[in-house]
Amino acid sequence: MTFPLVNFTTGAAQLLAFSTAEAQYVVRCGQGIEPALPLAFASFLYMQPAHLGLQRSAGRYLAFYLEDHARAQTVAQLHIFIGADTSALAYSPYQAPFGGIQMAPV
Repeated sequence: MTFPLVNFTTGAAQLLAFSTAEAQYVVRCGQGIEPALPLAFASFLYMQPAHLGLQRSAGRYLAFYLEDHARAQTVAQLHIFIGADTSALAYSPYQAPFGGIQMAPV
């Protein structure tokens, strides 16, 4: 099952909400967006918007943020660049020594 997380026509962020017994979470995804809630951790240099804005990629850049509305914080982030020649390859981030998912300590 697939569903769009980003409106590629407008670039507007989309939201995917889900909940558990403990907390309410929302995944916010968009092209080059910044977190809507404060980060619950110190972001790595290569995952900061200022650095990501310097990446040269012909493809699309997507940011994913996991928001914990019970804590009113962003508790995880993932940034990917999808190659222009194919939608099958994604880099996190595009021209950095490391990337991946960064999460707040529990």
